[in-house]
Amino acid sequence: LEEAAAALHALIWAPLQEVVAEASFVYVVPDGPLATVPFAALPGRAEGSFLCDQHPIGYLAHPQDLIPWPDLAPLGKGALTLGGVDYDRAINETPEGFEELEVRGRVTLAEAFAKAPGGMRFAPLLGTLLEAESARDYYASVTGEDARLLYGPWATEAHLRRYAPGRRLLHLATHGFVRLDLADRVDEGARLDPLVLTGLALAGSNRASGGGGDDGVLTALEATQLDLEGVQLVILSACETARGSTRAGEAILGLTSAFREAGAGSVLSSLWPVSDQVTALLMELFYGFVLDEHLPPPVALQRAALTLRDMEVEYEGETLRPFEAPCYWAPFVPYGRWR
Repeated sequence: LEEAAAALHALIWAPLQEVVAEASFVYVVPDGPLATVPFAALPGRAEGSFLCDQHPIGYLAHPQDLIPWPDLAPLGKGALTLGGVDYDRAINETPEGFEELEVRGRVTLAEAFAKAPGGMRFAPLLGTLLEAESARDYYASVTGEDARLLYGPWATEAHLRRYAPGRRLLHLATHGFVRLDLADRVDEGARLDPLVLTGLALAGSNRASGGGGDDGVLTALEATQLDLEGVQLVILSACETARGSTRAGEAILGLTSAFREAGAGSVLSSLWPVSDQVTALLMELFYGFVLDEHLPPPVALQRAALTLRDMEVEYEGETLRPFEAPCYWAPFVPYGRWR
């Protein structure tokens, strides 16, 4: 991996090094497979350093995303967090403690997905409930705004569609999946839409019947139909949510692009699987920088990643850095423009 990272640095970054040397912030607009590269984890100038030691790095799907277009939708208020999902059952009645909220959009869900997953089952992620609870409590305590939690059998597609509109922050801690192995599958004479090959597992996903609708699986195609206008930040705290179908000259087609298309200003997503315990710790650090210090997501993520990487623990008389490998601190990438 170190050799591959060094080769990528020499090919991609070294020619730009002098140009961006004094930049306080770097945006990357990756093309095709380059969208799967964790630029923050490429080697830095100093021996043993990384690019994240030099710059905060943000990702954009297109260069024109830098243009400061006027924001047509008012910024949302409050947070909706999701975690501790019960993948074996779903309850679509209103969770206790939720007041009635206006439903601003109805969604026509994808029918094709059930033919794609091919018997996937999702194991419980015990750490995600604590992560979602912590995010809810932290947001509410810092902002004074309303923050709600969807968990267990109430973490359904229907509730996500109902309670996400009008929020400022969404934090979704669950299983993500990418089934690019099915990209060439032909269904009724046509290839499957790339946006049904990636998604999030929600309540009841282990008993999905394949009839579309609220089957417990939120595909990227379904995510494009969410009403997220005014949502400032979506955190997809799930495995491989930054991956998807890559095409030359285009950004990745997947969950990140889907949530952006649905109206979200910025999306934080992951390039590879990480344990839910490490993710929870990284997210706690990230929220501190975003909410307490009001830093934009790329800067907050850089600070959180460096803090996690440099964290030390004492064990049997030795000082250890258990999270110093990039696999722990570099999986998440921030897409979009911060409002």
